[in-house]
Amino acid sequence: MASRQVLTDVRDLYDITNDFEGQTASDILELQPPTDCEHTTGLDALITVLRRIYTATMFGPRGLAQQSWVKDAEEKNPILKHAWHILGDSSEERLAANKARSDLITVLGNEMNAGAASFKDLCTSPLMNKTFWSQVHLSLFWPALYLPSGKVVRQSPEDRATTNLVHLNREQNPDMTLQQAISRQFGVEKVQSGEVVRRPKCPLIIRVLLRTKGVERENQMEFEHIRQFLLPQWIEATEERGRLLEEDQPQCYTIIAVVRMRPDMTAVHETQGEESMVDEHQNDNVRTYAHNGRNIIGAYEDSALMPRHWSVGDLRPYPLEYMLFYMRKPSVFRDEPMGQKEHAEPPKIYLKVVHNVDKVLDPQVAESIKKTQSTKGHGPDSDGGNTEMGSLGPQHGHQSNKTVSTSQTAQEQGQRTRVPQPPQGVAFQQAHKSRK
Repeated sequence: MASRQVLTDVRDLYDITNDFEGQTASDILELQPPTDCEHTTGLDALITVLRRIYTATMFGPRGLAQQSWVKDAEEKNPILKHAWHILGDSSEERLAANKARSDLITVLGNEMNAGAASFKDLCTSPLMNKTFWSQVHLSLFWPALYLPSGKVVRQSPEDRATTNLVHLNREQNPDMTLQQAISRQFGVEKVQSGEVVRRPKCPLIIRVLLRTKGVERENQMEFEHIRQFLLPQWIEATEERGRLLEEDQPQCYTIIAVVRMRPDMTAVHETQGEESMVDEHQNDNVRTYAHNGRNIIGAYEDSALMPRHWSVGDLRPYPLEYMLFYMRKPSVFRDEPMGQKEHAEPPKIYLKVVHNVDKVLDPQVAESIKKTQSTKGHGPDSDGGNTEMGSLGPQHGHQSNKTVSTSQTAQEQGQRTRVPQPPQGVAFQQAHKSRK
C-alpha cells in the first residue's frame, strides 16, 4: 500500500490567489507559530516575522508571491520556503515541524549555525540580504543619483539591504523620534565622490533597528511612539530653473511585528546589581500585529519565543535592541491604532459563552446533541472540527489560546500602490531638503 504524501507547504493545500482559500492559509500562518523554541528562538522569530510579512504582502492575484524573483529567492534561501510550513501544536504537527526545522538547520550549514544563531545575525545575514531584503519591492529608496549629473549610484545587493535598514539609536540620541529617524533618510548626502540624492520610494515593508539604554523615565520609549509613521513622498516639478523634487502626500506605515533581540550578555554581566536580569534576555522574543494595531494572539504561544511580559519601553542600564517591521497601512483601514495594547491578553469569553449556552439549553436537547456528535465524530477534539487550525489543547512549553482570525482578506493583502519609475537622465540641480 502506497504511503500517503504529507503536504507541509500551505500553498499546496490552499490557493493563495483565491480570496476564500487565501484567508484560510493566512490564518494558518498567523495563528500557528513555531513550537518547542527553547534553543532556536533566533530562527523561530525570523520564521514568525516572515509569516506575518507573507500574510501582509504575498496574497491575492496581484500579491508579491506572483513575482518571479520570489520563487528564485526560495530556491536559493530555504528559510524563505520553510516559512510557508504548516505548523501546529498537536503531537503529530509538532513532530513534523521539529523535523523540518532540524532539516533546515542542517541545510543552512555550520557556517550559519542557524540553530543557535541570534535573530539579528540571521535576519541581517548575507543570505537574507541578497535574496530578500535587497529586492526592489522592499527597497526604501529609488536608485540614488549623483548630483548634478543624475547618474545612478551602483549598489550591490548587500549594500541595498544595509541601506534599507533604518536606525533609531536612542542610546546615542535619547530625544530622537521614529518620525525623525525616517525623515532624515532622504535628501542630499555628501559622499567621497561628491553628492548623491536619496529619494523615498514606497516599499511593501520597512525595517527599523531600535536601540535603547537607560533607566530614566523621561526618555522612555513607549510603544505608542513607534506604532506608525509617515513616509515622505516626492514628485517631480518643472520650473524655470529646471526639474525639481517636491513633497507629495506622505504614506502612512503601521507596525506589523516587533522582535526584542537578545542583548550582548557581556554587557549584562558587567552591569552591577543586574544578576537577576541574566535569565531574562537569553532568547529572541517576537510579537505580531494586525493592520488596525491589534496584537495578534495565536492559537498557542511558546513561552520561550512569545513571553507576555516585555515591552519596547523596558528600562535597563545596558543596551536593548528591537527590530521593528512596518507595512503600508491599507486605505480600507481607517481605525486609529493608538490606544491598542502592546500585548493583548488571550480572549477569555469563549469557554464562558459555551458554558452559558449549555445552561440555557434544554437538558434533553443538549443530551441529544452530545449523542449526535459522538456518533458522527464531531466535536472539539475530532476530525470534524476546524482541522486547518490543528489541536488547540495546551502543550508543554507554550500556552493555548482560544482566538479568532485577525488577518485581513486575501484581496486586501495583495493590494499594492503602484509607484511610477522617475525618468532617468534628469539633471537634478537641487533637492527639496538636505539629509542631516
